[in-house]
Amino acid sequence: MGKTKEHAKHTVVSLRISEDEKRELEEISRQSRTSISELMREAMQLYTDTTK
Repeated sequence: MGKTKEHAKHTVVSLRISEDEKRELEEISRQSRTSISELMREAMQLYTDTTK
């Protein structure tokens, strides 16, 4: 049986990015050993923290 998370994420957000942006995200993801989803959540949190 798989792991269960207390606050599982079920909402999917789709966005259009260029091939260059995608390659950059993939490279950052590989280097940081972090999923692209987690990188985007962190970027969104950083943005909201700095724009309040």
